Amino acid sequence: MNYCCLPSVCRAPHIGHLNRFAFLTAMLLVSGLAPLVAAPPTALPEKESETNPVEHKAAKSGENVSAEVALAMLKEGNKRFLSGKSEHPHEDPDWRSKLKSGQKPFATILGCSDSRVTPELIFDEGLGDLFVIRVAGNIVDDDVLASIEYAVANLDTHLVVVLGHEKCGAVTAAMQHLSSGGPRELTSLVQHIHDEIREHHDGEPDVGPSTDIDTAVHKNTRCSQRALKLSPELKRVSETHAVKIVGAIYDLDGRVRWLD
Repeated sequence: MNYCCLPSVCRAPHIGHLNRFAFLTAMLLVSGLAPLVAAPPTALPEKESETNPVEHKAAKSGENVSAEVALAMLKEGNKRFLSGKSEHPHEDPDWRSKLKSGQKPFATILGCSDSRVTPELIFDEGLGDLFVIRVAGNIVDDDVLASIEYAVANLDTHLVVVLGHEKCGAVTAAMQHLSSGGPRELTSLVQHIHDEIREHHDGEPDVGPSTDIDTAVHKNTRCSQRALKLSPELKRVSETHAVKIVGAIYDLDGRVRWLD
């Protein structure tokens, strides 16, 4: 397979209104909630976050907080995990009992299926704290987009994180073209990732066989982030809910590098 010009797929996937409505309605019925409206890879220097103690306490009690506070909480949790001081919150019987009445996650995470990248662990959060969607290569397709739209519109999460990671197997396969073939489902996934990276290279030289995997992971993460920002539904909800969509990359030593 050569690097010919490929169609653009790095955009918010089209989801029919009826399909999205049916999906969200089904999720609402299951949850018991009342219906609501349906460059080379670099990270910005991490700034010390000042979390409002009142809001921080509210989030730990299962209440919604701003995107800024939610981001600060994730950064704090990753610092604990990285230093080996994880607190493993929200695992006790009393908390599990409270969750029977519903969920109030403070952030939504789109991550990879890789067994080494578990958001609840690397951010040191517990049951009910994070709404997590995991798919190989952290790609955005119709189902992923609908899940994230549900979390933002109905669970009131103000922060969405697209979490790529070091040595991503799906991205690696995409850059190697799968020239030897393979399972149809895997080939389709890898083609999706390759097309996204190939089509949107942020003004840098085109992506090709010499592109290193770290750069490709960075581009793939940005591409999924861009697709979410183009979602009409997320744009609409953002008008009143101040939703923030950020990118991050997890290094396998435990550190999360924030791209925004």
